[in-house]
Amino acid sequence: MSSIPDDHPIHKWIDSHLAVTDEYHAFSLFGPPALDPQNVELWELNTDIPIGPAILKLRGTINFQNGTCDFTVSIKVPIFPEVKLGSIKGNLNDGITLKIGSSKLISGLLTLHLIPYNGKKWLAIDIDVNILGKHYTKKDVRIVPLPYVYFTWTGLWLSVCTFNTNH
Repeated sequence: MSSIPDDHPIHKWIDSHLAVTDEYHAFSLFGPPALDPQNVELWELNTDIPIGPAILKLRGTINFQNGTCDFTVSIKVPIFPEVKLGSIKGNLNDGITLKIGSSKLISGLLTLHLIPYNGKKWLAIDIDVNILGKHYTKKDVRIVPLPYVYFTWTGLWLSVCTFNTNH
């Protein structure tokens, strides 16, 4: 069994795609559509963000031509089936909020918006939800950095964040 040398290019790639801020991990696949890899205007995003006992799932697209997005939001709690919470559509520059109706499983607000971080523009989410009776809140959770210019490559990002919990 061999280890990867410290100067191997994979280390540079991982360092450039890994944002570590605290203890929760958000896993994102982001890039041009698999069937249209030359598409520089419309990219697909699949993100899973663990929040307490649940996983928040964002699935959809970002249009770089006009700054709009179209996402389906769902939540998966172990033992329960995945539940669709709604859709988030609109201009990311303005911020887009999804109000999640009250239920015993989840209620609260999710807001997608853009933030600057380390010289890049990032897609971020503000989370203010109750899941199974416990409150979770976190602002400016970075999901993925957006390309500065239109170019064709796909990326894999692992963002990490901490949630404040109040009973």
